Amino acid sequence: MTDETQKRVLLKMLNALDKPEQERAPSKFPLIFLWFIACFVIAALLQLDERGEIEPIIIIFASSIMGCVYGWVAQLQVSRARWHILKPHIDVDSIKQRLKDLEG
Repeated sequence: MTDETQKRVLLKMLNALDKPEQERAPSKFPLIFLWFIACFVIAALLQLDERGEIEPIIIIFASSIMGCVYGWVAQLQVSRARWHILKPHIDVDSIKQRLKDLEG
């Protein structure tokens, strides 16, 4: 990891530590919405494939991309939901010290 990347990550972590904790539970709406979109797109692609209008590799590629997007959104939601567990175990002083080392 380069020094610039490390500095950027540490600054983001300090900003996240300074924010007050979220009181409400994260919404499941984005995942449900993405699931319905994925079902619709895959069904449409399969219909097009049945008619012979597209190649199977397009279905495979589109399904893989949608799976990656869905997994990324799910991972973000889980990370946000579990942040309150990790937050007390992070040493803010060592982060600040490392930022000073990177700057000077």
